[in-house]
Amino acid sequence: MRIHSAFLFIWILILLPNIGYSQKVSIGGVVGANITEDFHSRSDSIPADVFGNGTTVTFKRWSNSRHFIAGPKIEVTFDNPFSIEVNALYREIRSSNQTIYDPPVTFPGGQTLSSSVRTTQVHTTWEFPVLAKYRFLPTDSKVNPFLAVGPSFRPAGSGSGMSHYGITAGAGLNFQVNRLNIAPTLRYTRWASGNISNSSMKRDQVEFLVGFHQTSESAWPNAFGVSPRFGVVVGVGVTGDLDRNALTPDFAGLVRAPRSKGNFIGGGMFEMDLSKSFAFEVNALWRTLRLSDAQEVVLTWEFPFLLKYRLPVKGINPFLETGPSFRASGNLNGSQPSRFGFSAGLGVEQNWKALRVAPVLRYTRWQRDPATRQWKTVPDQLEFLVGFSFGRPRP
Repeated sequence: MRIHSAFLFIWILILLPNIGYSQKVSIGGVVGANITEDFHSRSDSIPADVFGNGTTVTFKRWSNSRHFIAGPKIEVTFDNPFSIEVNALYREIRSSNQTIYDPPVTFPGGQTLSSSVRTTQVHTTWEFPVLAKYRFLPTDSKVNPFLAVGPSFRPAGSGSGMSHYGITAGAGLNFQVNRLNIAPTLRYTRWASGNISNSSMKRDQVEFLVGFHQTSESAWPNAFGVSPRFGVVVGVGVTGDLDRNALTPDFAGLVRAPRSKGNFIGGGMFEMDLSKSFAFEVNALWRTLRLSDAQEVVLTWEFPFLLKYRLPVKGINPFLETGPSFRASGNLNGSQPSRFGFSAGLGVEQNWKALRVAPVLRYTRWQRDPATRQWKTVPDQLEFLVGFSFGRPRP
């Protein structure tokens, strides 16, 4: 997992409003699906004399991964034919596995085994393409063809061994309806080589995506008439991370140890003031999960999507926040952290012109991990975080 690639994306978002050129910045979304499969079909056969009847065991793996893709985007449109688009795309990559026994194995009790149960592995990913776009017609054209090219980053891959960077190119049409821009795009990505043990994963990826945003007249980022804020979040975990007291029976004989806590948490944030009382906030938080007496480390990215309510109290500016959280993991070390949870927090915020500082105590209840893994993550997670964001002062 590469930390620097995701932080590059975060700093691009923070610095875009201050580039210094004549530009208009819009925030919108992207939805779509992948066209190509993510894995080559693979079949490996080995003799299994242990069964005593000449059985051959065949391990089959194939792609099961034409799934929905979605995420936010930010686009900087210049007066010339060029623009810059950055996406944060959530995507699941799936593969199916099955073991075939030929001829079938017959056990002493009369039971016959011809194949294993078909299983599906799910890898949660976030992809961050950073694209330079060239428009063939003036910006205000109702239909405008364009080309796009740039690097893509994939900082977390749930232990799949997939590569962390690639190059992306695409072509599409931008349709302008009033101030709404709709841009269907065919996009190709060539990923770098990944882990050798996962050589069945395809490096060539084709997607059909539709981007949408509202035309902005401001050099400050604008999302459908609302000016958002960008910044960073830092903090520490208050509760433990990995728990040996929740081992499955197969691993119960291992030595148990206290759970680690106090690990650093950091990342980027995006916030939109919907009114004086309500706001919407999204974080991208890097966090390592550790056992206190061992070298096992699990790398995670957490993505909480939070609705904030500012309490009507003068002076201290308290707020409540709540919403779903998503988690992508890598370097699993015998664990499989759950991917979904629900967060709630209590904090205060203070504004100094364009700067806002917001310490918060946040609780997340994660789904329980699969029962077949060695280490378990603690489902109840408490964090102390401080957000620093920049934007137009709230009226």
